[in-house]
Amino acid sequence: MTNPLVKTHKNLSKADSLILDKYKTELEKEYVEDADSMTREQIDSIFYEGRTRFPASGVVYSPDNSFKIFTIELESYGAYCNSEWHSWIHFNLEGKEKIYCQKMSKLLIVHAY
Repeated sequence: MTNPLVKTHKNLSKADSLILDKYKTELEKEYVEDADSMTREQIDSIFYEGRTRFPASGVVYSPDNSFKIFTIELESYGAYCNSEWHSWIHFNLEGKEKIYCQKMSKLLIVHAY
C-alpha cells in the first residue's frame, strides 16, 4: 500500500515539480564543473558517461500542510552502487515559507508538542 502523503515527481503540482527540478540543477552543479556554461545535453552526457543519475525524487506533505519535505536520490554506479539522499524542508509558518537544507548523512527529527 502506498503512502498518500508521498507524491512522486509525476503527480506533483507544477510549482513543486519546478522546485524539485531546481534542486536537481543545484546538485548537478556540485558534480559538473562549468555546468553554468553547458547545455542540458552536455550535462546529461557527463552524467550518463559518469554513470550518475537521479533514480527517485518526491515530496512528502505533513497532514496539516505546515511543512513539506523534498527528497532526491542521486546514484552513481560502477563496480558497486553509491546512493546519496538530499532533502529540503519547506516550513509554512505564519504564512511565510522557510527552507531548511538537510545535508547528507545528517538526521533531522521533527517533533510537535
